[in-house]
Amino acid sequence: MDFLNQTVQEKVKELVAACGDAETNEMQRPFASAYEVWARLKDLREQAKREEKNVDKLHGEIWDAVVEKNDDEQSIELRELGRIAGMLTLMWATIAAEAQRGANEENEGKTDHFDRRTCDDRGRQLGAAESGA
Repeated sequence: MDFLNQTVQEKVKELVAACGDAETNEMQRPFASAYEVWARLKDLREQAKREEKNVDKLHGEIWDAVVEKNDDEQSIELRELGRIAGMLTLMWATIAAEAQRGANEENEGKTDHFDRRTCDDRGRQLGAAESGA
């Protein structure tokens, strides 16, 4: 991250830590399995992809406003792009935090390695009757 100065890099680290704290507080437990970590990251990435499509769409709309010399529309679209970019920043900080948390819990032995067939689509372990075991 050569393009970021030291202060900004520290702020990004603080943001990732804050997102991690918020996610840990919301979940109120360690991940149940490595699969749950994967499923959580998959959900977050899918949300980010949807927002990235909105950025692409807005970028085109901004260009249209520039070509049409529509300053009001350009201003509205730029503000919306700024809002979505901020949201994407939080999403990616959360992805980074959840990945770090998963790795830390794995290293601390908090995350079990359940067989994927015994987990639901969110990675939570199913009971014996639910998993067919």
